[in-house]
Amino acid sequence: MNPLLSIARNAGHLLGARATTQAVRLVYVAALARGLGPELYGLLAYTQSWYLLFLPLVALGTRETLARDFGRDPELGANTAARVLGLRLILLPFAAVACVTLGLVNEPNFQIRLLLVLMALALIGRALAMWTENVFVACAQARFALHQAALFRPLEALLGCAVLMAGGGVLGVAAVHALSWGSQAAVGFWSVHRRLSPVRVIIDRNLPGLIRRGMAALLTILALVWFTRGPLILLRQIGLDDRQLGQIALALQLLELLAVAPAVLGQVALPAVSRAAANGKAFLNIVLPWWIAASLLTALGGFAFGGILLHWVFGDAYPVTGEMLGPLLLVSAPLGTASLLSQVSLGIGRTWRVAGAAVVATLVWIVVGLTALPWLGPWTICAALWPAACLWAGLLLAGAIRDDLVRPAAILRVPRWTVTSDHTPS
Repeated sequence: MNPLLSIARNAGHLLGARATTQAVRLVYVAALARGLGPELYGLLAYTQSWYLLFLPLVALGTRETLARDFGRDPELGANTAARVLGLRLILLPFAAVACVTLGLVNEPNFQIRLLLVLMALALIGRALAMWTENVFVACAQARFALHQAALFRPLEALLGCAVLMAGGGVLGVAAVHALSWGSQAAVGFWSVHRRLSPVRVIIDRNLPGLIRRGMAALLTILALVWFTRGPLILLRQIGLDDRQLGQIALALQLLELLAVAPAVLGQVALPAVSRAAANGKAFLNIVLPWWIAASLLTALGGFAFGGILLHWVFGDAYPVTGEMLGPLLLVSAPLGTASLLSQVSLGIGRTWRVAGAAVVATLVWIVVGLTALPWLGPWTICAALWPAACLWAGLLLAGAIRDDLVRPAAILRVPRWTVTSDHTPS
């Protein structure tokens, strides 16, 4: 099969899974924000952001390694999947304990303490569920990931709303979140074992090499998580009140809903890109212009209609969200571009470029954020994210142009492509 058609089919399934997840999540976020109010919603979003900072430390960038190995040789990929699972099982207990222990430092709020315990359980279930999804995608069987998303994300939303209506409050919602990811992991393991190959665990002396191979991808994922989740952690630590925290959390979640799409596209392209750099060139010159145009149009919509829509959905409880929505959505263009270019660059072996760009961008975001915080308060998020995301995307784009992966003219217009061979667009 033509590699671009394979990418498109696999991407269609995974994007379907992400679209299902994000559509349900958008409705669920609206229900939670209304039902809990800004204060409790802020606490829920803060503890979710906290545990998601630990998720990349369990995966250690192995998703990209898994995709590259399956793209080169299915047998090699199967052995890598077994080693990745072994590494994940070793790291999970330490990550869960660190998530709770570090989160409890200087945290007197008893409700947050209980939330952190529940989120540590969610961390375990989500890390294992993500392993099954990574295997599906690497094997070009993303339809199974679509099936799981279509089952468990609506089920979580329905159960969460039912618990909320029954008076379960924020703790009940968090318990449903942990239970849904644990259930998805169990069904995912059964699906991998039954439909692909027997689930195996390998723990051997090759694990350190697996960690080294995934280091660049780990730094990229940590940077992306810090860009979308880190602001809540920072603002909570400086003592921002819970009501404002909840309003900013809602705006950041809307940014994350938009910015993850390019990362998904890059993820499904990795096996094909690993086989031939020409696949990456064709892929980028098709996808990148569309993404930039779509994200900028969405940001303009946020500026023009964000406040009106948020008032219609949430009432008067989230005024700060309406003010920040347009500026934050504007960040999605460079942020999504950076995540997309990172995936393709990893596929052709430019690991140091990817790692360096992620580290530099994260340092800029932290330095600018801490410097501007005393003067700008919550608006520091926009002031720090925009230059850091643009720098991240710019560094990777310059490298991609130098490698002849991206044609500068293609960024400014939507090209028309017809595929004439397995590897070369014309």
